[in-house]
Amino acid sequence: MSARLLFSHLFLRTGRRLLRPLLLLPAVGVLSLLLLLLGGSVPESSVGLNNGLTALFFALALAFALLLFFSEMRICQIYYRTLLGEEASFYLTFPVSLDAQIAARLLTGVLWQLILLLVGVLTVTLGMLLPFELLLREENVSYLSFIARSLSDAFSPLFPLALLFTPSALLLLGFAALTVGALLFERKRALGITLALGLSLLVALAAYTGAGLFAEAFLPDALLHLPSLLVSLALSVLSLLATRLVLTRRTVKT
Repeated sequence: MSARLLFSHLFLRTGRRLLRPLLLLPAVGVLSLLLLLLGGSVPESSVGLNNGLTALFFALALAFALLLFFSEMRICQIYYRTLLGEEASFYLTFPVSLDAQIAARLLTGVLWQLILLLVGVLTVTLGMLLPFELLLREENVSYLSFIARSLSDAFSPLFPLALLFTPSALLLLGFAALTVGALLFERKRALGITLALGLSLLVALAAYTGAGLFAEAFLPDALLHLPSLLVSLALSVLSLLATRLVLTRRTVKT
């Protein structure tokens, strides 16, 4: 019961911190839709819209990317504060095991990340794909049909799993980097976290790049996403083990 209470508390607290971005993301999509439909015209070349509208469109795309980025940062911030920072002493008083403490935070982060990604897909569809589809109909071009054909050509049975696990694996890797950097460099936490995050990003980049090159060279289309899926699973497991090891070591010391 206490583990469920801890998870509920962390989930709701994270939701309160993400409420503004979750409302702003669809607002960006609606604004982009209105700007493109009210002021947009498709030129003869079908390459883009007029310069002023194009500038506004890319400004909205930048705002969308920044909202997603800062939302991810807030998820990591709550993880840090409640497990490693000034609020850890309160949350660690919950009568649950260390594994339950870790699981509650990881589950909270992964679920809210998935919610953000779903809202992000809705925003992109509403603010980018739908208006282009409507505007390009004047030239008998179906933008959504083109995207659907492209996705179907690149689709493999493992693609949805790879798409689901990759962001979650990167988030867990980020949590592990925060934990390792903060606890192994307690006197210089900022430096330790920076180094750990930088190293984890390099490891992830190398692993996913290697997986992609291997898949392109040796695997059929049906198994094209298998290496990246395996990399995501490996990174997730290693991140969990690293997080637990470092936290256990600190608990033993204290």
